[in-house]
Amino acid sequence: MLFTPGELESARIDGFFSLWGIALIVGGIGAVFFPVGAGMFVVPALRNGKAETLVQSGQLVQGGYQRVGQNTGR
Repeated sequence: MLFTPGELESARIDGFFSLWGIALIVGGIGAVFFPVGAGMFVVPALRNGKAETLVQSGQLVQGGYQRVGQNTGR
């Protein structure tokens, strides 16, 4: 039981959830959102690494164009 000395009216039971409930809820939310946020940095970094590897070890292909036209379809 937790209470302020001299103020027995403020007594409360020191149960597991009353002590750790908020920390568990906030930690659970953080455990869900952390991988999402980390993925926003990791996925582009991996994609840039693949593009860089392709630039270094890929085969150059020469291409050209025949004409340029305006897209008038809506």
